[in-house]
Amino acid sequence: MVVEVTHGCPQQARDALNSLLWFRAKDEAKTRVERRALLPAVARLEPECVDELTVRGTRFRVVRAEEHAALDSRGGIGTPGPTDPELLTLDWTPAQAPVVRPRCPAP
Repeated sequence: MVVEVTHGCPQQARDALNSLLWFRAKDEAKTRVERRALLPAVARLEPECVDELTVRGTRFRVVRAEEHAALDSRGGIGTPGPTDPELLTLDWTPAQAPVVRPRCPAP
């Protein structure tokens, strides 16, 4: 996660990603090759509303959390309610593909 789920709109998340990549290129890139791999993503984020971007093998996505989360009385992300379904976890058994199973199986 690049930024917390507190921004009011997706563009704020895109701007935060742009800043993150810019400062990585400016301050953290150790070689010219690293810097040149980051700067095209920065240039693309400036004029476009990009929701998915892969940079140096890392995929970044802008996700609209308000479609999936509710706010509590203080304006923060609310906790699950009594009627919300159980969260799913992945079972990574080596012999097969991942299987999605409920975190809390029924008795």
